[in-house]
Amino acid sequence: MNPAPQRRAAPAGGLTLIELLVAIAIIAVLYGAIVVSVGAVGGARMVEREATRFAALVSVACERAQATGRDHGVHPSLNAYAFSIASADGWKLETEGDLRPRKLPSGMTLAFAREGSDLELDEGFSEEPQAACFASGELTPFTARVEAGSQVTPQVVEGALDGTLATSPLAGRP
Repeated sequence: MNPAPQRRAAPAGGLTLIELLVAIAIIAVLYGAIVVSVGAVGGARMVEREATRFAALVSVACERAQATGRDHGVHPSLNAYAFSIASADGWKLETEGDLRPRKLPSGMTLAFAREGSDLELDEGFSEEPQAACFASGELTPFTARVEAGSQVTPQVVEGALDGTLATSPLAGRP
């Protein structure tokens, strides 16, 4: 008589612990790469949107200066900006409406330059505007940079004497 052949147990149909850990590690690395990649793109869009908003509001201030015959000022700070109207008593900050003070999103800053020199900005608004839209249609020439860390290309808003505004990425940055 032949001895009965031994049956081998069928392998289990699941994953081993090591296979499961390797799969989780791969998924975590891919997820991290996606988050970093999307975060930089999202940050770039936010910076571009804030620069565009700033330029649009300066444009509104300039249009109102021409329409009303009263000069309008631009008051940048490190993380916000505001607008003012010239009056007999000096510059009065707008507190309501389209030209109310605007705070930049967390992590963003504003740099402001006139005549090629960066201005020292802090978190408050100066009494005198750093640029002005005149009733004549002229604008104090300036360059403003909206920044959000080293991984995101800053956006530049340039105001020209003739009242035109242009927004573009800062040249030479990734």
